Amino acid sequence: MLTNAELLAYETNQAALSAHRFVPLGSTWVEAIRSRFAVAGVATGLNNPGTCAGIGRR
Repeated sequence: MLTNAELLAYETNQAALSAHRFVPLGSTWVEAIRSRFAVAGVATGLNNPGTCAGIGRR
C-alpha cells in the first residue's frame, strides 16, 4: 500500500506522463518497478552502488 507521499508522487508522475502523451503504467507495473529498483536496501536498487559494479564508467 502506498503512503500519502508515494500516492502524491504517483499522481504527479501520471499527470506528467499524460502531458507528454506517454501511456501510463498500470499499478501492478508501478509497484513492480518501485519494489525492484526504487526501494532503499534492495540489492538491485538504483541507489545501491554495487548494482552496476564493474559495468559502469571506468
